[in-house]
Amino acid sequence: MSDRDRRALLWLCCAGICWRWFVGIRAPLPGVDACRDLWLAEQLVGGNFTAVFDRALEPLYALLLAPALAFGASPFAATQVVASLLGGLVVVPAALAAERMREGAGVSAAAVSMVAAGPVVAAGAGAATAMFTLLSACCLWAFATRRLVLSGVLLLVVVASGTDQIASMPQATWHELRLGVGSAVLLMPLLLLSPRSRLFGLLVGVQLVLVAIAWLLDAWTSFLPLYSPLLAVLVGLGLARLPVRLRDVLLSVIVAIECHAAWTLGEPEAAVIERVLPQYLIRRLHAEGDIVLSNLPRVRWSAGQNPSSATHSYVDALRDDKVASIIMTAGEAKDASLRALLAAKFERAPVPTDIAELLLQRSLHVLRRRHQ
Repeated sequence: MSDRDRRALLWLCCAGICWRWFVGIRAPLPGVDACRDLWLAEQLVGGNFTAVFDRALEPLYALLLAPALAFGASPFAATQVVASLLGGLVVVPAALAAERMREGAGVSAAAVSMVAAGPVVAAGAGAATAMFTLLSACCLWAFATRRLVLSGVLLLVVVASGTDQIASMPQATWHELRLGVGSAVLLMPLLLLSPRSRLFGLLVGVQLVLVAIAWLLDAWTSFLPLYSPLLAVLVGLGLARLPVRLRDVLLSVIVAIECHAAWTLGEPEAAVIERVLPQYLIRRLHAEGDIVLSNLPRVRWSAGQNPSSATHSYVDALRDDKVASIIMTAGEAKDASLRALLAAKFERAPVPTDIAELLLQRSLHVLRRRHQ
């Protein structure tokens, strides 16, 4: 890689970090799994080390967050900063892997990694996707340099981490595709140009398998840590076969599309109700020791509860006098028998107009225990 390309890589890395933070300013609250990591980090800072067993297979991100929380950083801001830094660094191993496979492919791969909408939105929500995408990119670099043992270990770590849920409510399929797959996939046919390599064919095969699994599971954004850096490398390899001017035009189009997707497809502002509502209930309507009951992980985290705890049965709320309020999703509220059962001891909770509007936009329902 030339000195000019190294300087470009440095600037792309800085731009990737800044772009993720800029998109994160619009994020209303942490991702679903991000709040689980935050809860574990908060427990570790508080001295409750046994809490690590709740996320024994994936405590790495929480361990990264714990020092920032120990120094008094805001939890949401801390997770956004860490995710933005890790997400921006992805461009380095992705570029090195692509350059190793084909000269001139590194900068293009770095540019695609910098703006890929899915990882950018995930980093803005403070999700661990950023860390595992970085590990996946390092896995590709190790594979390209024939460090197969290191590559295998990194791949096992990424696979063992499982999926990373960002939003509580699913988006439209088209939006999921734009975040989970991205417009860069349109440049994949460039790999058919000569000269072709068996190595490229292997990577394309892996990519197709990931797409097939995501399609079968209807989980397009769940495979971002594996899919995104691999796609960036493949696109970089394809663009390296084109004349410089044509390559730059196509790359500029992809960058514009992905930036638009990252800016517009994050969670809506109304999602902040999952953080605001439990805090309002605890401050204004609850007595000391009262509990907010909900099956939404971010609501439980905002209420000071373990977001990884098992799903609650709302019928138990009838027997537990400490349950002062219940926050239900639209699907739960549609259960007529459950509504009739809860009506004996719970009523619709009065909330200010602005909170009521947010509840309506997110289709959430809040009940409070009837006064005896």
